[in-house]
Amino acid sequence: MSTAANLRAKRNAADIPGHAVAKRAEIGRSRLSDIELGHVEASQEELERIAAAIGAIESEKKKITQLAADNGLELAGIRL
Repeated sequence: MSTAANLRAKRNAADIPGHAVAKRAEIGRSRLSDIELGHVEASQEELERIAAAIGAIESEKKKITQLAADNGLELAGIRL
């Protein structure tokens, strides 16, 4: 599996929409899709930005979930 496909699998497993990653990584949504599907080659910089975006969003989701739990709240989901 390619690096781009691994990033897509990680994004999907974390239930992060492509538009959120694209915005955070500062690339177009269609460019992200083309990269993930292997239609275009991504630069190393783009792959690093995509990976960083996924990591940052995962971290934020965990913080929000923990903050809710600390205050006796249960989240049904986090919409990005």
